[in-house]
Amino acid sequence: MGSPISTISHQKNERRSQKLNLVKTVGAIGGYLQGGGHGPASHEFGLGADQVLEYQIVLALGEHVTANACQHKDLFIALRGGGGGTYGIVTSATVKAFPERPALGHVLDIDALNARGTAQLLNATANVMASVPALVDEGFSGTAVLLKKEWENAVNKAKDTMNHHVVNDLIRYNGSSLFIISKFQVWDSFFAWSMMTSWFIDKHSPVSKKDKLPNLLKNITLDHDTHGEQIVSQYALLLNLVARGKVLEPQPMTAVNPSWRKTYLVAQQTDMWPDNAGYEEIHRFQNEVMAKKLKALKEFAPDMGTYGNEADPYDPDWKEDWWGDKYHYLQSVKKKYDPEDVFWCWRCVGNDAWAEITGGAVYGRLCQTKLSD
Repeated sequence: MGSPISTISHQKNERRSQKLNLVKTVGAIGGYLQGGGHGPASHEFGLGADQVLEYQIVLALGEHVTANACQHKDLFIALRGGGGGTYGIVTSATVKAFPERPALGHVLDIDALNARGTAQLLNATANVMASVPALVDEGFSGTAVLLKKEWENAVNKAKDTMNHHVVNDLIRYNGSSLFIISKFQVWDSFFAWSMMTSWFIDKHSPVSKKDKLPNLLKNITLDHDTHGEQIVSQYALLLNLVARGKVLEPQPMTAVNPSWRKTYLVAQQTDMWPDNAGYEEIHRFQNEVMAKKLKALKEFAPDMGTYGNEADPYDPDWKEDWWGDKYHYLQSVKKKYDPEDVFWCWRCVGNDAWAEITGGAVYGRLCQTKLSD
């Protein structure tokens, strides 16, 4: 195992047999707003779902309706944080606008130089986590990232190679008769295959359990060991300071997880399995993320929850962990506006009325189930 690197950045800022499978990532008026929506400005203004004033939506039977605080209120509530994709097709949203304001940025890099430094780095990162409540109370937002060193080295080497052989020779023509932009984009893996898990952390856990933080970090950054076979993976642990402030203020007519209203930190763990991993190996990998890494986060901050857009889809308690006590309400809205289950996506509200039969593959056909609670 190589040395990880911790990057801490703070900013102080004053988703029947033939069915519709929807986009798997978030969109401006799709998964982002409908799932809840967080970012560096959440502390100052609140969650994305809190900003929605009105939705235009096409229902399963083709009816185009307006959902707001005056009409189709239940649908409006469900769309404000109840998860995207299964109530209807949102065509537009009206959201609040806020004036620009200045921001102060800060970046801190901590690099482990050897094996001893790796352990010290975990302790240093634990100290940062313990300081999060105080930072967030003062208005800071941003993200802390804990990475494997090999991953950073590989990315930097690839950038240097491309710049040396291609970019540097071209860039000198920029501003003449050519306009040249060079930028790099990182995907989680060759096929964008990765496993993500996340968990909300409240104000008191990092402080009252400060002595347990180094062991928590050690458990969620270890290489995988499934059935006695070690799977070396890349990982990234993000400590997102995207809550507190306005996020803690309960808002009417929203369906976001109530745990958001007591969250100070969103811990987001992403593990990338090897490119040559087979289906069986991937399945073991996924199970271990849930059984060990998600379990460790839950035990550290019990009675909290997580953000569905960044959660472990294999979490057996996903309904409660993603939506708290709101799931059955959301399911009633789903049945009202889409009684024949025209819309479906995995781990969306009402998804267990249908099952994806994969036959050992990653994807498969949908079949109706007997279970639909």
